[in-house]
Amino acid sequence: MNHYVAACLLILISLGSILPGFPILMLLQNYFPELPVFYTIDSLVMYFVQASIIMFLGFLSMCLYSDIACPLAIKGYVFIFSRISGSLIKLYGSRHPFRRIPDLSDSQDGPEASKKSRKVGGAFGLKKVKRKAVIDEMEKLKKLSPIKYWTPQSLQYFFFLTRRKHGDEEKLTICRLCNYTPFTARLFFVHLFNDSHIRQLSEHRISRESFDLWIRHFEECRKYEVQRSDVLSVPTTPTLPRKEEKPMARKVPEVKKVPETPKAVVKPVRISADNPRVPLLDRLPTAVRCDQKIFVKNFRQIAESLTHIGKEAAKNKLVDWKCEYCGLIQLTTELEAFNHIISQKHKEKMKFTAPADDFKFWFDWVGKMNAGNAPHSIPVVQQPPEVKKVPEISKPPAPTISKSPADSPRVPMLDWMPANETSVSKEQFNKILDHCAEVFKKDRKRIEAGKMSVLYSDCSICSSRTRKVRPSNMQDALLHIIKDEHRKNMKYQSCLSDLLYWKNWVDTFEVPPKPVKQKPLPSPPARVEEITFQYSKKPITKGEKREPFRRPANSPRIPLLDVPQNQESLIPQREFERRYYTIRMELENRTSSLETDKSILCFCFHCHGVRQMTSIYEVMQHVFDGIHDKRIRFNANRSDFDYYDNLIKKMPLRSTNSLQTTKEPVVQLKKSPIASVVKPVQRVETTPCKSPPVNADTLNESNNPRIPLLDVPESQNMLISQVKFQERHKAIILQMKSRKVGLELNQKVTCVCHHCPGTVQLTTMLEVLRHVFSNEEHAKNIRFSAVQSDFDYYDNFLKKCPLLSTNPPTTTKEQVPAAAVKRSPAVSVVNPVRKLDTCSSSQSVPETTRTDCSLPLFKKIDEHLNDSICHGPTNTQIDLLRRWECKENATDLCHYVPNNLYCGFCNVNMIGWTILEVANHAFSVSHISAIIKSSYCLHPYDFDWWITHLLSMSYLTPPFPSELPMECRLGDLQVSYNADHYSGGLVLCETFEPNYIFVEFYYFTPEQLQIIDNIDELKIQLNSQCILEMFGGCVYCEQWFLTGMESVEHFTSLEHFFKIRKKHPVNEFPVHMLLERLKWFQKDPEATKTRCILM
Repeated sequence: MNHYVAACLLILISLGSILPGFPILMLLQNYFPELPVFYTIDSLVMYFVQASIIMFLGFLSMCLYSDIACPLAIKGYVFIFSRISGSLIKLYGSRHPFRRIPDLSDSQDGPEASKKSRKVGGAFGLKKVKRKAVIDEMEKLKKLSPIKYWTPQSLQYFFFLTRRKHGDEEKLTICRLCNYTPFTARLFFVHLFNDSHIRQLSEHRISRESFDLWIRHFEECRKYEVQRSDVLSVPTTPTLPRKEEKPMARKVPEVKKVPETPKAVVKPVRISADNPRVPLLDRLPTAVRCDQKIFVKNFRQIAESLTHIGKEAAKNKLVDWKCEYCGLIQLTTELEAFNHIISQKHKEKMKFTAPADDFKFWFDWVGKMNAGNAPHSIPVVQQPPEVKKVPEISKPPAPTISKSPADSPRVPMLDWMPANETSVSKEQFNKILDHCAEVFKKDRKRIEAGKMSVLYSDCSICSSRTRKVRPSNMQDALLHIIKDEHRKNMKYQSCLSDLLYWKNWVDTFEVPPKPVKQKPLPSPPARVEEITFQYSKKPITKGEKREPFRRPANSPRIPLLDVPQNQESLIPQREFERRYYTIRMELENRTSSLETDKSILCFCFHCHGVRQMTSIYEVMQHVFDGIHDKRIRFNANRSDFDYYDNLIKKMPLRSTNSLQTTKEPVVQLKKSPIASVVKPVQRVETTPCKSPPVNADTLNESNNPRIPLLDVPESQNMLISQVKFQERHKAIILQMKSRKVGLELNQKVTCVCHHCPGTVQLTTMLEVLRHVFSNEEHAKNIRFSAVQSDFDYYDNFLKKCPLLSTNPPTTTKEQVPAAAVKRSPAVSVVNPVRKLDTCSSSQSVPETTRTDCSLPLFKKIDEHLNDSICHGPTNTQIDLLRRWECKENATDLCHYVPNNLYCGFCNVNMIGWTILEVANHAFSVSHISAIIKSSYCLHPYDFDWWITHLLSMSYLTPPFPSELPMECRLGDLQVSYNADHYSGGLVLCETFEPNYIFVEFYYFTPEQLQIIDNIDELKIQLNSQCILEMFGGCVYCEQWFLTGMESVEHFTSLEHFFKIRKKHPVNEFPVHMLLERLKWFQKDPEATKTRCILM
């Protein structure tokens, strides 16, 4: 009995799955006529009948053989329906089993053809075409296809081949043979008649009905085009000039498709047989053309005027346009045409000029797209009888609609008012914004809490493509809105709701329950035992508004350590950096005083970690460490810097002779008629300070007081680079060779070098100099750590020592033989003695012979009067000298200079110098400056002689050729400050000409900083001669510049002005001359910048 029940249930399930399929199939056939021919009732019935027969046989078999029949019946049922699904997948693929076939019900033989196709195209009776016949049939279809004379009417007819949305789904045509998806009808036919696709078709058997179907389509498409062309009418209102007439290959008129509205299809306009011209896409040689400046300006306005709403509206406007400038590029939508027009490549093809009237068309088009209403018809260009000169197009008014994107909310007064709102009057507009400005001035501290309200929106009214105005919070947005510039950009137009929004926000935002009285800014902080912090201990209830987070501050406030309370008088960032850097450099040369050693307990709440400081000197070191200024975001008042300026003036300068010395008794001299003999004295024993063993891992150990370059600087923030260290180190060594060992070098010191291996104890300054500058071992041990003042100390110290032969010869009436002079025995220490009077001594000093160098650039006789005059060496010559070296084991041969050979211009003894050192001195800035001051002329022959002479020496390694992009002469010979040239830093501004008005330079203005920031490095590189001939070297900093950018960066740096102010105030004239030159090398606007780089 159970077997019968199972059989009945199985039959019911099969009928329940088969019978509902018939009404569902009928509904699909009626509402979706694109279903393939395979989905027909006759074909499905055959499969369903087969399934029913198998089920019936299974039922009978089940009654006789119950254990075997039931599984066989189920397997037969599964086989039948798997055959149906397998056939669908094989023919139409697994992803898209429904293939779209056009509905032919609208055509003349549509219903009959549909019925005929259903009768023939079932499961039986299809006529197949084989291999070569397929290729022949495709060639016939190719001759009838509309691909050669494609028109907008063809696009309308074959709309079912174009990608489009149908409900929530997207429908598109796919080629299963080639795995290709054409998204437009024209691309479909291009692929259909492609050789590769035809080759794929020839490998299969194709139904004859498929070829007949496309033949009927092509014939219907031609009839449709002829019928539609008879309805078209020519517009009567000409707008723009039309391009010249061209003969057409076919007599079928080519029509521009009219943009369609989102709700209905607009009737196209009939156009004459000539191809109508599209402005800025087709050429018009006879029109009046605008210049490049107006061209770029109009393009920028057009690109900035199209809003997000306009882009969405233009995206739905289908066209079939081609760009004649760019090689007939196909454009399918108006948005695509707009993006192509504003592209840089299209502008370059147009050569940055266009007919003046063409922009009027696109300005009108942008206004219509932004309004959201599609134009009824695209203006067709007509040819006027005579071409008249059209005036230049003025800037169109800004559209009064919202430019904010659709995915972000509109911010009142930062975005244009909605199109459906009405604007208030100008008086009411200014009145409400002035009220907001007055409330902000009165309750500024209350509204400052708006900084915590982050705002993610740009000002679409004041922003452009290259400059974005982006307030970061609500307070910045309010300050931007009340500006006069923003009001002018809005043209004093806004709706009342937007104005009231900001008025209510200013009046009601973060009103505190009780105003907190702030203490006034105190005088310079005195001794403070303890500092308390201003924290509110009152619990916050739910009804109260939580105050925004604010960093704690010291009480009383410490200038520059805490943020200023008065935010209205903040100085600009440029002035902050200038004064900050000046005090920082001055602090490096000062020591602490009684005023700065006062005890004070304070904290820094802006830097990482709460740092505690116990004296004013510690506060100054922390504030001016080069990091704290960024932590406080360059916020300061002028009174803050004035406070530290007063402290700096009270701090004493660092003494150039601050080392501990031991005094020795002065030896009394006995005068005799023959000679004055110094008697030896016993050496005073000094006990050097005992130091712990050297630890190589740390650099914290130092002598007390610190000895420059022997100990590491305390502050690690002002360290110079390793290259600068080696340059100054070598300069001191050269200066030591030209100095005599005098009393200054024999001063007694007690110090130890904690950085070199072993306990190196030093007792005199001469030993310190020899240890520090003997080789680079000590420099490596201190890791090249030094500040500028360390080298300045030794530089000033050596200047006090006499030169080797600077003592003038002493003439006496009586000549005493040298043998008669009694000499004192040699001692290990020379004691300081008083200067001997020449009148009391009868001993004669042997006269030393001084010889001035007679090489080129050292002679004081001009032997090349008829030769050309130059300003200085070339940058390539300086580059070669910097890279010239002596060969290994040839150092002794390099000592070229004999004894007592002097530089006549610089008064420097060159004893022991190598030939490379002599050449470097000849090409140095100080030597060239001395020649210019002596009114001698420079000739190119002098510089070329040195390069040729060095190349001829076998013991020198010639460097590789210079890789500089351009060879330029450095410096300038003009020394007059009221002339048209500037000496480029080669002449010190010590004296001025009569009747010269001196104007002091303090700092760069915002306009001048904008000129410096906007320079084009590529232009300066190509015109380095123009910069280097006037600003090729700096006598204040004693260095040459090899490239134009290197010169510009130096002469606009704060370090350069700081060194000038050490000697005299900065003259404004050379700064003005440099800025005038930099105006020639500014970056071009964005429209032409890319063009210059590509060209």
